[in-house]
Amino acid sequence: AAAAVAAPHDLLAGPGALDPDRDLWGLPPDDAAALLKFAERLSPARKFHPRENLLKLLAAIEAAKARPFPAVLFALGIRHVGEEVAAVLAGAFGSADALFAADEAAVASVHGIGPEIARSVVAWGSRPENREELARLAAAGVQLESAAPAGPVGDALAGLTVVITGTHPVSRDALSDFIRAQGGKVTASVSKATDLLVAGEAAGSKLTKAEALGVRIVDYAGLQAMCDVKPGQPE
Repeated sequence: AAAAVAAPHDLLAGPGALDPDRDLWGLPPDDAAALLKFAERLSPARKFHPRENLLKLLAAIEAAKARPFPAVLFALGIRHVGEEVAAVLAGAFGSADALFAADEAAVASVHGIGPEIARSVVAWGSRPENREELARLAAAGVQLESAAPAGPVGDALAGLTVVITGTHPVSRDALSDFIRAQGGKVTASVSKATDLLVAGEAAGSKLTKAEALGVRIVDYAGLQAMCDVKPGQPE
């Protein structure tokens, strides 16, 4: 596994991405040093550069600890919790502790989250082995709660239900945080309750549905203009 990892973005990059046994999350420094020595013993000629690969892996793990809570939640691989749903849940509950302490009714009450997703989330959080995994990740320094929103704070989107689709100049997490900081509510799917769709490149079916429902559609620059923000924000 070590040879395949070269950069932080290789970690916490999708559902099921967190594997403490494979990826050495929370590995004590003494253990890491022992592994380096062991790797060198296996390959004295260092033909496959085991030390360099292991160092890359450890460095990538350290850097990946800065990934935001929505990315971590997505990486846990909970059934029905995709990237957008993870962002919605992280925004609604703020932390893993709060999310997995909630019952099905509380989770299902979040706009855009139905009973099927709620059952899956509560079931995942009720398993002792998953609770142990969260404890290990917390001890390793992985982000299990949302940071305070960065950038401008206002009310330009107050009361608006917003859906994000497509690719934008900033990450989806950063864009979601910006919308919430401006008073908006980010949801995972387009419906009659949707007030605004922020559509980027390769928007797909959500754009089509929004057009059919008459939902207002803006791009990244249009969202900035609505919030009276200078180009380049949010970052």
